[in-house]
Formats: sequence, structure tokens, C-alpha cells
Amino acid sequence: MRKTIFTLLMLAVAIGMSAHELLSNAEVDAQWRTKTISVKNGGQSPNVVMLLKAFNKALPTWVVGEVLKLQEKPLPGTKRNGTALLFENNEEDELRILLDPKNGYACYESLTDVDQMSCCIWRRTNGHRIFAISLYEQHVMPQNLLCWYDYDPQTQTMTPERSPLDDYKKPFPQMEIGWTLPQKGTDFIIREYSPFYPTVSRIYTWDGMKPQFSKIQLEDFEYQEFADGEWVQASGEGFKHPHHPRQCGGSCPGGSAVGTF
Repeated sequence: MRKTIFTLLMLAVAIGMSAHELLSNAEVDAQWRTKTISVKNGGQSPNVVMLLKAFNKALPTWVVGEVLKLQEKPLPGTKRNGTALLFENNEEDELRILLDPKNGYACYESLTDVDQMSCCIWRRTNGHRIFAISLYEQHVMPQNLLCWYDYDPQTQTMTPERSPLDDYKKPFPQMEIGWTLPQKGTDFIIREYSPFYPTVSRIYTWDGMKPQFSKIQLEDFEYQEFADGEWVQASGEGFKHPHHPRQCGGSCPGGSAVGTF
């Protein structure tokens, strides 16, 4: 009896410690720029699973762990397309998990889960890789985070690096912003949202080493009005205010990659 009680207590402590070790976006944000991450057996061309595992070992989060579970033990109903794995349901949460090693891309999105993510890889002309991971937490004040790394095949390490977002400044403080990592193609996009102006997309094209700002695109716009504590469209289709960003190829922060591995 004592042995059983002791075993249950140790299990409870282990579960508690495991949960405690998972980091919030605020904690990841406070640490990621100071950590160089080793990639086990990364070699010359690490795939997205390798880089994601290395990131999650150094900075563990619940949502990245959920994506990696899809590769380790696919959920019932998971679809395969070559090396890609996709799980999605049509229930209330509209859960969608995508892991695509061929295109260097992974994402997790849901209408109900607090945590969401997307990540991608770009190939650099010097043989290195850029690994970008976008983490999103839905709160009263949403917490969006973009981590950006250079992967060096010689040292098999990921080193923090500045992203286009680090040099970006909002035109107006009241604007909300989001960003998209490319699932196909190479463009990195920052979007500016406002209920009074068209959505502005700032396109950054890949130059072989990093995304460089190239142009601005305006999306269709119709007037929005404030009612019952939130913005609603006044007439016609208008644009939809991004209260819930979509991760998998979505607009805030969105996600994807480039290259065949």
C-alpha cells in the first residue's frame, strides 16, 4: 500500500515538473536570443523535424510538442501525402496540424486552443539555412512571437539572428500586425490591420541570404464600425478583422517553408 502511494506521488510530481518545464511565449521571448541550439545529426540538409526537435529541446512549448507528436504517433484519420502528414477535423475547434518535411514546413492551428505555431526553412546560398518559427498565444492581449535562426552545417548549430520584423516599425501605434511564413514560394509578408484603412501587405522577397523588402500591396476595403466592443463590417463584404489568426498558410503569423529535403 505504501509503495503504491509512493509511486502515485512520484508520478504526480513528474507530471507536475513536466508541465512546469513548458514555456510560455513570454518566457521563450526572454530566452531565445541568448541561446545557440545544437541540432543532433543535422548535417548539410536538416529537415524541419530535426530543427523543430532541437528548438523544442532548448525551448520546450506545448504547441511544438503537439506537432512533433504527429510525426511520432499520427492521430487516427491523419492523411499522408508523400512525406507530409496532415490531421484536421471539422468539429468546433477546426483543429489542423500539418508536418511537411519536403517543403520544410509545419504548423498547428485551432479556433479554440490558446497556443498555435508555424515554422519554415529557407536555403541560403552559402549552404546555411534560415529556420523561422512563429508562436502565437490567444489571450485578451494576443502574444505573437517570431524566432529567427541561422543554421550552420559545419557546427550543426542554430544561432539567433535578426528578422525583418526586428527592423519593422508600425506606421500607427493602433494598428495590429501579423506575418506569414511561406508554405510555397519564398516571400515573407508582414500585414497591417486597421478597421479604418485597407489591409496593407508588406512583401519581403528572398535574395538568397534573407528576405528583402520589395513592395506593398493593398487588400480590398470597406468601412468598419465599432459595436458591442468590437469591430464589425458596416456594409458589403469588407475585410475581416483578424481576431483569430490562421497559422497554416494563414495571415498572422502563418507558416511554411521552401525547398525539398
